[in-house]
Amino acid sequence: MCRIPKYINLFGRDEVRSIISLKLIEFLLDEKKNYPDEAMPAVLKTAMREALIDHYRKLEVRRSHEVTDAILQADAPTSIGSLPDLIPDNRTAGPEEQLLRGDLRRDVREAVQQLRPNEQTVIRGLFFRHKNTVELARELHCTSQNVGYIKRVALTRLGDMLKSRLG
Repeated sequence: MCRIPKYINLFGRDEVRSIISLKLIEFLLDEKKNYPDEAMPAVLKTAMREALIDHYRKLEVRRSHEVTDAILQADAPTSIGSLPDLIPDNRTAGPEEQLLRGDLRRDVREAVQQLRPNEQTVIRGLFFRHKNTVELARELHCTSQNVGYIKRVALTRLGDMLKSRLG
């Protein structure tokens, strides 16, 4: 384990041991893999590194979701928040440009509020809470194909509403 100090620093020695032990058990229990004895050390090393990288990625996704959820909860009175990630904020923009961006944010917020409840749930889930279609399908008690259909319909309706407002 001394060859993976980056992960020991990130997770701690005990968590690295747990991750690697779990991966080793999963690897040994998987009967579908038949590797020659000579290749086994390299294959195990690769599998363990992949397990550590996967764990790191999951933590990063979890952290980004927590930040996004905190932003959305801070602006709870408006049903989808202040849309900070939708339109980039340029600190060097002039007053006219800032005013236009504020108007666009307000228009998008109002357009999303006019969607049907299930469309609002899908748009918020996919774009603001970073859920995938399977998670939303479970939440809405439907299939992931239905979630994809609801998304397409909602985005079409949003586009139409924004076009009518803006032009």
